[in-house]
Amino acid sequence: NSSHPLPPVDRKILERENWCRDCLDQIRAPLKQRCPVCGGIVQLHAALKGRCHLCQFSDFRFSQAICINNYGGLLQALVIKMKGQRCEITALQLGELLAYEVERLDKIDDVDLLTCVPTHWRKRFSKGFQASGLLSEAVTKITGIPSVPKMLKANRPTQKQGMLSDFKRFENVKNAFSVTPFYRKKVIGKHIVLIDDVMTSGATTSQCAKVLRAAGAARVDVAVVARGAKSR
Repeated sequence: NSSHPLPPVDRKILERENWCRDCLDQIRAPLKQRCPVCGGIVQLHAALKGRCHLCQFSDFRFSQAICINNYGGLLQALVIKMKGQRCEITALQLGELLAYEVERLDKIDDVDLLTCVPTHWRKRFSKGFQASGLLSEAVTKITGIPSVPKMLKANRPTQKQGMLSDFKRFENVKNAFSVTPFYRKKVIGKHIVLIDDVMTSGATTSQCAKVLRAAGAARVDVAVVARGAKSR
């Protein structure tokens, strides 16, 4: 029922009939005030030289991150539903929204493939669900960019990142991921987009990007459903 004119991308999304306009207005952030590095929807300050207050001191190993919106409101509720209830339909719908954000990435025409943050096999076996894999599948469906969900593997179980301080989050995922042997040669020289559900400190996505770069990837970008960030 909103009266403002719809951007072309929003019209395209609504034509797929997975979202109503009111929900779309609540979920998707406007293009203004997006940090060009970490993707947070924040107030940018010229003094921070192209970064925001969330990432000004971060040494990310990826080139750029984007998201649908900050973690909160309706988007937060949908992420909780997706992960808590293992809702595949919600994962695929959020993945479709994420696909339109991926298409806004710098150098999008040079992207070779998608992959996703892996879940350790014990956790995947117990839950029977991997949100990042479903999100990646949905992004591929919209963008046509090939997805290689098993390119990365989790070497060991890690603690829940949400329970740790930022420093401990980076320590928690140190050496936790590696490139699956079968795909090592396929990484070399590639521009890869890494998919995940939520990024807060960026520890997990940065560690995965580090591993991909060490294996020879030319560039790694990150696309997440939600950015754990607070505007100010």
